Amino acid sequence: MVIESTPCELCDERERKKKNEKKVEIRAQKAKEQETKMMSWQKFTKKAEKKGVNIAGVSGTSIFKTPDNPYGKVGVTGSGRGMTEVSQRGKHVFSPTDTDE
Repeated sequence: MVIESTPCELCDERERKKKNEKKVEIRAQKAKEQETKMMSWQKFTKKAEKKGVNIAGVSGTSIFKTPDNPYGKVGVTGSGRGMTEVSQRGKHVFSPTDTDE
C-alpha cells in the first residue's frame, strides 16, 4: 500500500520544521545570554575577592548563619551601623489657655 500525502500535510510539516528551527534559535540565544550574565557575575566576584570585599554566599558563609553573640542579627552583613535607639513616646499634655474668653 502506498500512502499519498496531501499538499496540506506537506505544508503542515514545513511549518512545523520552521517553528522547530525558531525554537532552536531562541534557545541558543537564551543560552548565550545566560552565559554572558554568568561570566559577568564571576568577574564581579573575582574583582570583589581581590579587593577584599566579603560577599555573603560567595565566600562560603551563609547570610542566615546565626552569630555567636546573643545580640547579633541574622542577614545583616557588614553594615557597620548599629541599631537605632527606640525612644518611648509620651502623651501630649494640653496646657489650658485663656484665649477662649
